[in-house]
Amino acid sequence: MYYLGKRTVTEGTIKEMMGLFDVLQRHPEVLTKLREKKYTAKDTDKTFRIINYWESVGLLDNNRKSGNEGWRKFSMMDMVFMHLLAKLREFDFSIQKLKVAKQDLEKTLTIGKTKTDITALEYAYMRVMGLSNGGNIYFMLTPDGHADCVTQKDILLMQALEEVPEGYICINFNQLLSARVKLGKHKIPVHSENAFVLSEKEQAILEVLRTKKYKSITIAPKEGGKSTLIECTADYKDGDTLPDYGDILTRVQDGSIVQKTIKERIKVK
Repeated sequence: MYYLGKRTVTEGTIKEMMGLFDVLQRHPEVLTKLREKKYTAKDTDKTFRIINYWESVGLLDNNRKSGNEGWRKFSMMDMVFMHLLAKLREFDFSIQKLKVAKQDLEKTLTIGKTKTDITALEYAYMRVMGLSNGGNIYFMLTPDGHADCVTQKDILLMQALEEVPEGYICINFNQLLSARVKLGKHKIPVHSENAFVLSEKEQAILEVLRTKKYKSITIAPKEGGKSTLIECTADYKDGDTLPDYGDILTRVQDGSIVQKTIKERIKVK
């Protein structure tokens, strides 16, 4: 289990994402095509009035070279974002909250030490378009507008950890694009996910995490993904039971120990 944006996600999600990153490194032309500004307002299903308004409030970028002169040009990702904007307006999201969601979805993804130039929205779109068979992708949005991309298994994990934000909504991105985007003979897959459950390994990690309240948790795959190392830190008090494997760190002030922190290492196979 790892953190993506503000949400806890499963190890399976991280492996799937790393596989997608590898594909894009071998085929950078995929991202180039997604970002190419070649569409006009006529290619959308939105009116000029709506597009003008979204541009005026900062939800769409004005990329025209001469201010308000000339044709607007949109990329495929701009077109996709407009579909999402229209859906969020159905939930009565304010302009300010939509701007918050836009900022989150435009952030590039970093997994562990791996930094990419892929935004969260681009990742979600490529998942939907069949570059992964890991099920539907969902946009989880909090009442203040913050957005993350998650799978159903990620949501189940957050529910088990009691990390699901209050008042959140989830939008099935596969379902949204399947209804809004036309691909000729090809259909955007919408997966049936009623039978999704956590793996035995994920359940074992979850049991460790729920054992006590830790200050911080770092989880990393080891041995080619066959095992997972969990490093947990917590305040340590004299008399506490020592872990089988770990370190005790001390913080000293004016020559006196003011805090002891234990870093516990747990290996899950």
